[in-house]
Amino acid sequence: MKNLTFSQKRCLTVFAFCVRMFFAGTDQAVIFPSIWRYLQMFHADYWYLGLVLSAYYTVGIASAILVGRLADGNMNLRFSGFVWNLAEIIGNTIYSLHFNMYLPLLGRMVAGFGEGYASAIWAELARITTEEERTRYFALLKVSFFLGVVLGPALNVFLKEFDFYIGNWHIDFRTSPGFFMALMWTLATGIMFVFVYDLSDEMRKERGYEPVSDSLSEERFSKKEQLREAYSMESSEDKHGDMTSSPFTNNDVV
Repeated sequence: MKNLTFSQKRCLTVFAFCVRMFFAGTDQAVIFPSIWRYLQMFHADYWYLGLVLSAYYTVGIASAILVGRLADGNMNLRFSGFVWNLAEIIGNTIYSLHFNMYLPLLGRMVAGFGEGYASAIWAELARITTEEERTRYFALLKVSFFLGVVLGPALNVFLKEFDFYIGNWHIDFRTSPGFFMALMWTLATGIMFVFVYDLSDEMRKERGYEPVSDSLSEERFSKKEQLREAYSMESSEDKHGDMTSSPFTNNDVV
């Protein structure tokens, strides 16, 4: 997969991003409806329900700010995706542990830390797409998220049938949503680790490199082809004395 063109790498990266957004939407649709019946086994009050519901996005806000700052630097997109997805895996696993009433709250807080990675996804897409195609890619991510939200509730049809033990850990209709989503986030992490490329980092390292639209009306250049075209045009123009710089500039991609 080392000889892939820029457009091919971008397609794989966007696919992995869409998978993550789909599971983010599924997480909401599976976990949120099941929280109250889960907390009832601890005889929890309504105020505690509100606390558990808000914990995920409260921590997610702080995490998004942190990831946003890191994304503006030289953050390794693939490795950071693994770390933040690991928070989703661990958080959902803790949430499904029924040994203490505070474990669901702690689990949602830990999982909320993983939500912040979405800001890195949006930032990366802004860097590796042209202005003409950016809206299309952003819409694709949102569609993936809402598709997870729409299809997620259907998963409760078979999650309610779960009833088995792992040691003293009872996986039933109350704890199965967290257990199931931990498995799904593990799958999403594997997909992202294989298919996500640090394209914006490659762009910063390559002289004269910028994204080129993959629309049918425009030529598709790989990274090497872009550079070759830029240098050949620069050499040709220097000979004729028309221009002294390449038309491919090394401006930052927004």
